[in-house]
Amino acid sequence: MKEDNCNSLFFSIIIPVYNAERYIEDCLNSILNQSFQDFEIILVNDGSTDSSGKICDNYSLNNSCIKVIHKTNSGTAGARNSGLKIAKGEYLWFVDGDDLIEKNSLTDLQKLVETYNCIPVINFIKIDFKDDQLKNLKVGFPQIINSFVGNTKKTPDGMPSSVCLSIYNRSFLLDKDLRFEEDNFFEDEFFNLKLYTSFSFNFLNINLPLYFYRRANEESKTSLKDGKSLYEKCLSKIRLFLYVSQIKRNETNNDFLSYKKRVYAEYALQFFELCLRQNEEKYTKNIVKIIKKNILKIPTQGTYFKASQIKRLLYNLNPDIFIIYIRLLILLKKK
Repeated sequence: MKEDNCNSLFFSIIIPVYNAERYIEDCLNSILNQSFQDFEIILVNDGSTDSSGKICDNYSLNNSCIKVIHKTNSGTAGARNSGLKIAKGEYLWFVDGDDLIEKNSLTDLQKLVETYNCIPVINFIKIDFKDDQLKNLKVGFPQIINSFVGNTKKTPDGMPSSVCLSIYNRSFLLDKDLRFEEDNFFEDEFFNLKLYTSFSFNFLNINLPLYFYRRANEESKTSLKDGKSLYEKCLSKIRLFLYVSQIKRNETNNDFLSYKKRVYAEYALQFFELCLRQNEEKYTKNIVKIIKKNILKIPTQGTYFKASQIKRLLYNLNPDIFIIYIRLLILLKKK
């Protein structure tokens, strides 16, 4: 990439970086080697304790289109928000520092934006890979694209769970005043869920793999054994469940919201069970308290739960949360 090619920006690629010294160069090279060059890269070093920050600085010295932010650790959501504040591109792409993008992805996406008249959001698909597959990773695909244009009020189920699998029109996001929630795990899910259920807009889904997702290695799986992490993940899924439960239903979104509720309830239970196995009693008891407290606030068909009717109403009005509530209590009694 030539040093002075930053006057006109089509893409801002925002990359949170935390202890990614093993992977960040692969990520950056996959972007810098693109044939389409009208972009900026915003690296947000989120308090890394390894050499990630130095690697980011070295790359920025050789390329004026790379900007580096160094900040204290606040998590992926905070890092993305920091990048969003200084982004100047017409479209935003949030990329994780251990992943890659397909070699022609920016060209393909730019053409799609022009073809579909600056549509606010374009979603695509990913390919998973492990470290030992990197050298043999296929980076070329037949240009056979199955696509459809949807609208959030008609096809809300077109929502991807990861923001890495979308590009967003920056002005569109700024107009909606949408930011990542910094106090939750699964910030991607919260971000897209609020976007797709709060606003009416057209989006494009394409069956084209433009993103390479590095599958979790053994080191990254340690969070599944950490009681506090499991507790916070469980709470985040409960919050997602509660958020979906309060969305007004109609014929278009009913199936989508019911599906999301089931998924969030099941994940919350899975994280709770993992937390229970770690003998984290202070966390497990607090989870049950939070569920009991928040259940009373969930409106369903204009009705609110009352403490004296909790079990009957839970089953009649919200069977998903009734099931998880009972199973949580049973698990605690077995402990």
